[in-house]
Amino acid sequence: MPSRCIFADSVDEGKASSEQDALATLEDQLDAGRPVVIDVTTVLSDNSSGAHFVLVIGYATDLQSGMTLITFNNPLTGQQQAANWPTIWSAWQNNGDPGGRGWWMAIPAGS
Repeated sequence: MPSRCIFADSVDEGKASSEQDALATLEDQLDAGRPVVIDVTTVLSDNSSGAHFVLVIGYATDLQSGMTLITFNNPLTGQQQAANWPTIWSAWQNNGDPGGRGWWMAIPAGS
């Protein structure tokens, strides 16, 4: 559901309720050229580290292992980083932010 935003003409947002739904949402949005903001733990491997937002900008799936790698810009470090999908999913679901669990927002290109 698009909504009006001060910094962009519109954004799409929603909540991913399952691991499969979440990955499909990221892939669909990224394939359409829309980066996705998600709420994850500050330290991805530490569910008690608090929550913050990252901007997901890409993904790649290794054809041999089937493992998906998620690439994101991390404003906390000021760097582009990557992590495997299970780590991202866990950090997205266990971030300690009741409103952020599974929440996503996609920013249309050109906004």
